Amino acid sequence: MTSESKNAPILGQRHLQTLLLFFSIVVNYIAKFNAGVAVVAMTNADGNKYDIPTYDWNEMERSYILSSFFWGYILTQFLGGWLCRRLGAKITMFISTIGSAFLVLLVPFFVPWGGWQAYCGIRVLMGAFQGLLFPCIHAHLANWCPAQERNRLGALANTGIDCGTLLAMFISGLVAASSVGWPGIFYISCGVGILWCIFWLIFGSDSPRECRFITQEELDYIESSINANNSKDITESRQIPVPWKAILTSLPLWALFVARCTQSWGYSTLQAEIPAYLNGVLLMDMKSNALFSALPFLCSWIMAIVYLIASDILLTRGILTITGIRKIVNSLASWLPAIFLIGLSFLDCGQKSLAIVLMSVSVGINAGNAIGSSLNTIDLSPNHAGILMGIVNTGANIVPILTPLLVGIIVKNEEYDWSAAEKSYIISSFFWGYIITQFLGGYLCKLFGVKRVMLWATFSSGVCSAVTPPLIYWGGWGAYCGIRVIMGCAQGVIFPSMHQHLARWSPPEERNRLGALSYTGIECGNVLSMFVSGMIARSPMGWPGISYISAVVAFACCILWIVFGANNVTESRFIGQAEKHYINSSLQHGSNYHKAIIPIPWRAIWTSVPFLALVVTRCAAIYGLSTLQAEIPAYMNGVLQMDIKENALFSALPFVASWALSYVYLIAADILLAKNWLSLTAIRKTMNSFAFWLPAATLIGIGFLDVDQKTLAIVLMTLSVGLNSGGTIGSSINTIDLSANHASILMGIVNTASCVMSVITPLIAGAIVTDKTDRSQWQIVFIITSVIFIVFNCIYVAFGTAKSQPWDAEDYLLGPQPELAKPASITRESDMNKEISS
Repeated sequence: MTSESKNAPILGQRHLQTLLLFFSIVVNYIAKFNAGVAVVAMTNADGNKYDIPTYDWNEMERSYILSSFFWGYILTQFLGGWLCRRLGAKITMFISTIGSAFLVLLVPFFVPWGGWQAYCGIRVLMGAFQGLLFPCIHAHLANWCPAQERNRLGALANTGIDCGTLLAMFISGLVAASSVGWPGIFYISCGVGILWCIFWLIFGSDSPRECRFITQEELDYIESSINANNSKDITESRQIPVPWKAILTSLPLWALFVARCTQSWGYSTLQAEIPAYLNGVLLMDMKSNALFSALPFLCSWIMAIVYLIASDILLTRGILTITGIRKIVNSLASWLPAIFLIGLSFLDCGQKSLAIVLMSVSVGINAGNAIGSSLNTIDLSPNHAGILMGIVNTGANIVPILTPLLVGIIVKNEEYDWSAAEKSYIISSFFWGYIITQFLGGYLCKLFGVKRVMLWATFSSGVCSAVTPPLIYWGGWGAYCGIRVIMGCAQGVIFPSMHQHLARWSPPEERNRLGALSYTGIECGNVLSMFVSGMIARSPMGWPGISYISAVVAFACCILWIVFGANNVTESRFIGQAEKHYINSSLQHGSNYHKAIIPIPWRAIWTSVPFLALVVTRCAAIYGLSTLQAEIPAYMNGVLQMDIKENALFSALPFVASWALSYVYLIAADILLAKNWLSLTAIRKTMNSFAFWLPAATLIGIGFLDVDQKTLAIVLMTLSVGLNSGGTIGSSINTIDLSANHASILMGIVNTASCVMSVITPLIAGAIVTDKTDRSQWQIVFIITSVIFIVFNCIYVAFGTAKSQPWDAEDYLLGPQPELAKPASITRESDMNKEISS
């Protein structure tokens, strides 16, 4: 610490400027966020005791009001940074606050005349004025804060966000419930804004050198500290040109931009919708609403101070760097509330206390974002802090425009009277897109690598899931079909890519084990989709929650894949040298193998009898699986007359058995292979026969049961699906046996053909089952599936193989050298080991 800092006054003008900034945020946030409570009061005719006018605005109109502030707010963010450099923070912040204060005063006079549209117009103008504020605050902090106090003073100023939101919620609710009514909210907001402007004109100052009240000692301390961190003297700071290209291509700035957008999404949703949630779901009256709407933001204000003290200790003692502190605090402020908010969504009016606790904890912990990311613009560039804040806040405040509108669309739980045929179209439509991209997936992963292709696929599928509920509200079952077609196109590339990935990462002697382990994700996914979806549908989230949670899971997987995924062992950042050598040496390929693109022997592939036998077998497998997966819930509901909660449990049970038995098949195959009791070909055919023929028998039995035999029906159905999981080892990963080099291409062809079955089966079921309670119609569905299982597996037993094909050789197209189809290391003593090496 420098001698100047030791002699600096403990309290001085820099602290007064920080206090003024704190109150500027408070008064502007009161004007900004009082609408959340005001709109509830303005539309709550039942709670009106004082003959104050109320309005019949629907949820969408209320959402427009809440959103409209940000229509103007995003327009002036960048302008705020520019005006601050031209006019100074003092004048710009005065214009921002006085303009907002006078506009909020107009609401009670204009709404009776112009309705919700007039309220929207006023809030657009308020947003335009307040958009100047934060770029100026950040520029002002950069001019007044010594480098070693920047984190502390900046965080103190930003606690005004929590205090302002708290007062907006609490005071607005009390005023609205009083005899003054909702107009009083706007009069008070105007009054505190004008009062702040008076103090700002007296005590505010653009820089320490322009301040009339600062001591020479404090002036020297601030200027010496700031100059020590700048290449030019502080007095020249306004003349520094803006390096636009460097700013707009800065990765740290774009990372901050994204972080602030996500923070803005969560905060604006919580702030704007908490009053409506408490009133609509927890059934609290206006006075209770005021108290408990404010409580989360009281926690946020307290936690902001806790975060500040903790970060100050960590920084001054050198325990963590400022970068480490920012990342850790921001992670806590983002990830923990995400968990609590998911829990909150499952509560209802019978769990008010727990709902309030979770909401308060979520908002309170989220306060760490002020230290985590809000002040990062000043770290990145004190000289251009206002400009950076303008850019960041422009992006971040596009989000609050969208969130109230999305809430207006989402906060519905409508049910639809869709016919059985329409339901079948919805279920089938996924595969209309799925079959289109199977073959393309094999080609793309060779061209761009598995990592990129699977990332695109999973992320796109997550986006489709997220937009499903609003699109259904808009376009009904037709829109649902459309989004499932797109989702199918995205997911169609996954399995070809997965087979290519297994071929590049799995040593031959572990290929059966690792491939089967990967495929147990099918059973796990089916269990979760059946069981969890039913429970979510019964929760306060309703059926839309199924799509939203699916989207969150997909995005989480994308993050993990970006961090840990790698196209091959040479590209992995985390693999050890010993493991890399083991995998590469076991694959027995040339040094350029991972970079080379091997020509595809199309003619040899299409004329390969073992491959065509595999295609036929996989068509049968998918026909059976898609019938079971799609029709089990309908069968249990229609024939066995189970309600949705029981349906969720028992629909998932067969896939739990499938998940469990897939490990039994895996262990059994591993033992048979290791002890050389059966060849890999024999294991494939034996397992596939168990997986096809036994379920065929049990499915026929199921068709003869009715509502009085629920237990037996569930047992047989569970056995059918469970035993069918042997198809993974039996035939699913056979593409890698036939050709490790072209596994993705083979899987693309196989899945394209088999997915035709997925398109057909729901349509066949919909055509046959015209009355879902008619047992005889379900018998036909199950018998057709059984016949397909039996006949098609006979073809696989006769013509299938697990041996590597001659056309798998890297130089196959250069000449007839079938012996190159197998690695040199294949010459071992037993045929078993030969097949494993392939």
